[in-house]
Amino acid sequence: MRVLFVITNINGTYGDAYSFGLASIASVAREKGWEYDYAVINTREELEAFCRKTAARPPRLVAYTAVSSQFSFVKEISAKVRSACPEGVVQVCGGVHPTIFPGCALEAPSLDGIFIGECDLAFADFLDSLSAGRSFKEVRNFAHVEAGALRKNPFYPLLESLAALPFPERERYGYQRFIEKDGYAHFMFSRGCPFNCSYCSNHAIARVYGRHSNKPRYRSPERCIEEIRELSRRYSFQKVFVGDDTFGLDRAWTREFCGLYAREIGLPLVCQLRVNIVEEGLLADLRRAGCVYVSCGVESGNERMRNQVMKRNISDRQIVDAYALFKRYGMRANAINMIGLPHEDEDMIRDTIALNRRIRPDSSGVNIFYPYRGTELGDRCFAEGLVDEAAYSNFSQERRDSVLKFSPEFKEKLRYYQENWELLVFAHRPLKLGRVWLPRFMQQHFPSVWDRARSLKRSLSGRRGPA
Repeated sequence: MRVLFVITNINGTYGDAYSFGLASIASVAREKGWEYDYAVINTREELEAFCRKTAARPPRLVAYTAVSSQFSFVKEISAKVRSACPEGVVQVCGGVHPTIFPGCALEAPSLDGIFIGECDLAFADFLDSLSAGRSFKEVRNFAHVEAGALRKNPFYPLLESLAALPFPERERYGYQRFIEKDGYAHFMFSRGCPFNCSYCSNHAIARVYGRHSNKPRYRSPERCIEEIRELSRRYSFQKVFVGDDTFGLDRAWTREFCGLYAREIGLPLVCQLRVNIVEEGLLADLRRAGCVYVSCGVESGNERMRNQVMKRNISDRQIVDAYALFKRYGMRANAINMIGLPHEDEDMIRDTIALNRRIRPDSSGVNIFYPYRGTELGDRCFAEGLVDEAAYSNFSQERRDSVLKFSPEFKEKLRYYQENWELLVFAHRPLKLGRVWLPRFMQQHFPSVWDRARSLKRSLSGRRGPA
């Protein structure tokens, strides 16, 4: 029997990306002896080609994964597959969106059901039922529509230890292309994040399981090192990126991992931190492991927006101190930011630029807020009528455009800030482009952008941090 795993990334935030969630579920199919393959759909043209190819060789199971912004494409593709393929083809969807907004199943009649939550064990049961010709509708973590209502089955409890899980599948996914892109090998050694930021899925996932927070769970440090070694036997890479939501939360685990990594791997390490856990002991361990680059969420330079709306519970002082420590320990640092939040104005965006200038990261990026259903802030936006439903249903630029009911003028400003973010943050920094200093180059070739950047710089004078 054959399962086809499908991930859509049409108009998505990032380019072609490796999905650890889908690869982990694919490893279940591999362990069960199923034939399996992937389809990564990045454009509408690829969508049409996928539907034709699937109709020509129908699998037994089509398994989609979806975040909120991609679920409309899952609905569209599954409908086309349903009309073109024999009745025996089963279609299901898992991922963050079905987990925190299971009502999506009512919107997708071509799906046979959805998976909710962590489904390594449940998907194994599901494959066993299909192989044996039994009904799969009683499998744990599964939900389906019956008589117009959503019926949800009981869940498996969250795995407290990830030690028994197989490594995520990489070969069929075409993992080599990700290494060729930037030289990194990407890993995830934990699941979950205990913080309850209002715009993120972690608090919503915790709610699904009746928990107050999505406490992280880990593979053992030895098992993580084994995975890196196993991958190095099949691929050549120069750097290791640990994509855990928040690295370093469990200090004992981190210290043991860093010691093993320093002794047995020794490649430059990159990870994601959170500024309120940054302290000298953690950075000393990371430096010993060869950490060269870290990334943290600054998110907003306006403390009211950051803490009351986004529920980050992080002060300006914690952000400033963390980035000072990164410099002291010789680590390059990235700052992640967000604009276009509900009721945000241009002064608040300028606060964020000012704070970025104050902390002087080595790189800085920005996303435009997107209201994910099932999250606290996303649901609030829908409940308060702040979302342009037409734009939400037919979005074109996730995190690069807004689907909130801002004025056209403010939306244009959001796009301007997003497209010119690094220029605005680093306007004080003399960057050289060949033999031409960047300010002179911008003045000569992009005068309107340069004029607006200089105007913003003047308006920021006197705010927190250097202009």
